[in-house]
Amino acid sequence: MNSVTFGLDTTARALCPLYHQQNGREDSKFLVGTDSASGENKIAILEYDDGMKTLDCVSMWESPKPIKGLWPSPSMTKNLFASRTSDEITIFSLGENILREPKRELSVERGGCQALWDLEGLQNEVTIRSHDAVFRVALDAGKEGKETCNYSFKDDTVHASALDPHHPYLCAAVCDSGMKIIDFRAKSVVGVPNTTNQHGFSSKYAIDFNPVTPNKFLTYGDDGQITYHDIRYEGSSYIVSEQSHFKAGDHQIKKALYNPFHQELIISCGSDQTLGLFEHKLQFSTLLSSVSEFGDTITDICWSNGSPWIFAGVSHSGKVIVSSVPSEVKMRILLGESK
Repeated sequence: MNSVTFGLDTTARALCPLYHQQNGREDSKFLVGTDSASGENKIAILEYDDGMKTLDCVSMWESPKPIKGLWPSPSMTKNLFASRTSDEITIFSLGENILREPKRELSVERGGCQALWDLEGLQNEVTIRSHDAVFRVALDAGKEGKETCNYSFKDDTVHASALDPHHPYLCAAVCDSGMKIIDFRAKSVVGVPNTTNQHGFSSKYAIDFNPVTPNKFLTYGDDGQITYHDIRYEGSSYIVSEQSHFKAGDHQIKKALYNPFHQELIISCGSDQTLGLFEHKLQFSTLLSSVSEFGDTITDICWSNGSPWIFAGVSHSGKVIVSSVPSEVKMRILLGESK
């Protein structure tokens, strides 16, 4: 397995793929944000060339505050992405020329922790999670953002959220009291039974929906496990059942993601300084490869939007590593899908 490294000159926390019309067939672009409490902070565009096996910085601009999170819009017509600092989430748009500094479209100063984009919509609004609410903001209503809806959980803490890619009007919110399903279309919130303490004694865990098969998602948290679930709507309530689980690390799992096109492939990272690539089939999971050259806690990971076989991670020390699915695994998956 080939891995390519790029070193930032400071600490970092956020990494995401960049959707842009300039993306070529051989390259993958990533956004990475630095998180220095004492020095200058920046957002950089890194370009990975799969043919040449190179990773270079092609653009960089300053940020007045440390970057805590980055989330790209999948639309390549508007080239939007969200950036989080300690007190606000800002929506930026990139022009056709990525060498130019992006334009600030709006800023939301309401304690936002996470931005969610509709994978198929017109990108006229963005969903934002705070510590005690999930709300939507229109992108065409001024620099401060106009709320179109707000679901507050004042007596609860919202730890994570995810939009269902097959039903983008549904949003899962992980709270201390368990999972809630927000239906933006019906304007309702439904609690899901038996979804507390999914990962050890802590009520804190995160979720990623299966992008290929409906009604499937995975969760991860403090116990080092990745758990696969099935969710069904029966009558007026949701029923979640565990399908399988596996040990992905010896410590807390900080992030785990399905491959956007091949649901059997999973990447995950934790505090053990290793990015793992797993294959999950027929209730069993196999470690295909691991990237252990980060030398520090991995703070974020992502799949490339340019190729389904490329993935990347960034460590707290600012080391970005881009790697790929082994060729023999890629061929086996493609041959299996063609049968």
